[in-house]
Amino acid sequence: MNRNLKWLCLIVSVCLLFSLGQAKVFDDQTQRNLIRNPGLEGPLDADKLPKGWGRYYQPAKAYRHKVVRLGRTGSRSLMIAGKSDGEWGTVSTNRVRIDRGKRYAARGWMRVISIDTSQDFDPAVGGPHGTAHLKLSYYDRKGKFVGQTVPASITPEDKGWHYVAITDSMDMFPDAHYMKLQAVLVGAGKAWFDDLDMVAIDRDGGENLIRNGGIENVIGSRPVGWYAVASPNGKITIRAAHRTRRSGWHAMHLNSSGDWAVAGTGRVKLDHQKSYTLTGFARVKAGRVQIKIDYFHGDQRMGHVMSDDVLADADNPKWRKLKVTAGRTDLSDASHIGIGVVAMGDTEAFIDDLVLSVK
Repeated sequence: MNRNLKWLCLIVSVCLLFSLGQAKVFDDQTQRNLIRNPGLEGPLDADKLPKGWGRYYQPAKAYRHKVVRLGRTGSRSLMIAGKSDGEWGTVSTNRVRIDRGKRYAARGWMRVISIDTSQDFDPAVGGPHGTAHLKLSYYDRKGKFVGQTVPASITPEDKGWHYVAITDSMDMFPDAHYMKLQAVLVGAGKAWFDDLDMVAIDRDGGENLIRNGGIENVIGSRPVGWYAVASPNGKITIRAAHRTRRSGWHAMHLNSSGDWAVAGTGRVKLDHQKSYTLTGFARVKAGRVQIKIDYFHGDQRMGHVMSDDVLADADNPKWRKLKVTAGRTDLSDASHIGIGVVAMGDTEAFIDDLVLSVK
């Protein structure tokens, strides 16, 4: 083998290893958008919707839709208007056939105003009058509705255009064969929707017990399902970051001051016969970051295990992996575990791809 060929093989091998180790990013420029005519700028059918889209109103005469010249970008957006006797009005995008080897994420922009705030809302419908939703709904082979994601929602108090992002929950619906992204107005009001997007990428690994560990469910700039607390002498903010992320569309951007601060999410029922492993990635510009698993009995925290920390690298911050394992515990009264991202001192960091697994 000559020298040039050896160098070529080495370069190819290095590139292959590098690519295998990289997280999958929803690339804004090259990822295929599964929604037809997502910005409403293309031709419309006889029902004044893009080809393959549909509408469902309850009751039928209480709602109307129109593609109007009020776009967040471009010149157009979808408007749904509802009267005071309306329950919900839904416009569905084209159906997407489900590939169980993929995972799906969708996003878009919404704004809503209410024209009737005098009536109480029905919890069975899903929100107060004037609420706008974006959700994924699932259908079997015959087109029968089998379930939906938890919607991303905004109300008239959320002024102006708001960005929302959701991920699929199709594992809950084994009979689902198709999905549709749906724009919904609940009750009376007017809602606008624009720049809809849905992408699919290959699945990574097994089940993640954290509902929003990849920070792909977002309303405005808020990661859905996450809370933040700080020491008495400090404060903390967490936001969805678009530009700095390890995978997907977003990472968590954490800023904190004071002795300590924690960003946490929901709890998982503890099986004392199993062990739990939490992994994640941090890119730290200031301060230091750890991840942890907490043990709870009801609302009482009983103890925790912590990962090693990632220290700041202000000049050249890189994504660093964190890992902590909670094995079988002597805390027999513990009923649940929770996970947290811990910041010590004045900290600025990006967090992504948190996964809680069990075995």
